[in-house]
Amino acid sequence: MSEVRRSTAAVQQGIQELITAGVFAAGDRLVEDDLAHRLNVSRTPVREALHALAARGLVTRAARTWTVRRLDVRDVREMYEFRCALECMAARLAASRCSPEDARAIAAANDASRTGPSTNFTPASERVHGLIAAAANNRRLAAELAQLQLIYFSRPIATLYTPDEIEESIVEHEAVARAVADKDPDTADAAMRHHIEHAFDLVVRKLAWLG
Repeated sequence: MSEVRRSTAAVQQGIQELITAGVFAAGDRLVEDDLAHRLNVSRTPVREALHALAARGLVTRAARTWTVRRLDVRDVREMYEFRCALECMAARLAASRCSPEDARAIAAANDASRTGPSTNFTPASERVHGLIAAAANNRRLAAELAQLQLIYFSRPIATLYTPDEIEESIVEHEAVARAVADKDPDTADAAMRHHIEHAFDLVVRKLAWLG
């Protein structure tokens, strides 16, 4: 891969992370000069990265202005249906392929998600899902799931989760982790499906509250 392509990919990830972290919210303008300054790059890779993000549906351009795309319920449903298919496959494969070390790492990461302030929960949850994807031992699947973790509403919405909702998510992770450790693909698949569908319901409710 060329230096230019590497730079564009890194800038794309940097912009995605700014959106994911809530630095830029839905509807916010994305100014090329500002992004170039934040990421310490020229405008060229920023422009290329924004075009790539537009192709993924995360940003839009109108009247020569880039903005973070506002997602409606249909957008969210479609993303979560896609995510559910991939996450369930990852759980099924992890249950078939994981090592004892993989299973212990998943369980430990989920236990750790109970510690610290609630703002730590989203990155901790992402780590659990990332470890399950890694245990599936399928690089293409892991790469697609890593991109889906950058859906922009995830972290800002997660800050609105109640302690009870966080605990429910952790318990759902435990069910997946237990099925993976038990080498039970069908149960791992079903547990992950329940978790993702529940997460979708929560996200839709939070989006409605935000208006």
